[in-house]
Amino acid sequence: TPSHDHGPGGITSFSLRHDGDIDEAALENWLTELLSVHGETILRTKGLIRTAGDPRPLAVQAVHMLLEGDRLQGRPTPRDSRIVFIGRDLDITSLQQGFAACTVAPAQGDHPCLSS
Repeated sequence: TPSHDHGPGGITSFSLRHDGDIDEAALENWLTELLSVHGETILRTKGLIRTAGDPRPLAVQAVHMLLEGDRLQGRPTPRDSRIVFIGRDLDITSLQQGFAACTVAPAQGDHPCLSS
């Protein structure tokens, strides 16, 4: 998904999308590690995630290093998962790889979300 430049200070936004299920535990581990390391440059994170095994969408949001997620009641499961990052000097390739690593893998379930 394209990046959007927000003017002075080098602040940009970048969104990611995935059509299948996301492993909730892998996503939490990846985002926690990502924000603990890059929370000074990742200003805002927001997403609506379709997770394996739960029909309710997971809304995730973060400001710098503070991350939270809540299940949305009474909302249909989204057809895809989307997450947006707003920050300075975003490493788009790393974000793409980390998010892709959190997708539900067939049978093995090995999610290298914490690799850099």
